[in-house]
Amino acid sequence: MLRDYPIKFEDTTLFRPEKWNEKYEKVVSSKQSEAGTDIVTVTRTGKLSISADFNCTDVWLAKFMQFDAMGSFTMSKYDVISGGYKQYTVRIENLSVTVEIHSDYIKTSNGLYVVSFDIKEF
Repeated sequence: MLRDYPIKFEDTTLFRPEKWNEKYEKVVSSKQSEAGTDIVTVTRTGKLSISADFNCTDVWLAKFMQFDAMGSFTMSKYDVISGGYKQYTVRIENLSVTVEIHSDYIKTSNGLYVVSFDIKEF
């Protein structure tokens, strides 16, 4: 993730997360032949899953909750191989919200939150 290529959910540009861990998986299927040999077929490589944490206000919490409710949306992020943006169709899973202690005293917002979720590519 580079400064010149911020993450985008649909047309919304995200700010820098506290944590952003990417994992690329292979999708495989296996069968056993009549002779008893295992046959493994790689269906797809590079299936993206991300674990992310954001420190944010109630405004951004509401945006993340809206994306969670959408079911699926387009995410754009920097791709090392192409050297530019790549689009993924993703969904949010395991949304978790933690309220920062005593953040309700901040007059300009309705609290500060740590929002954690997983992003899964279809």
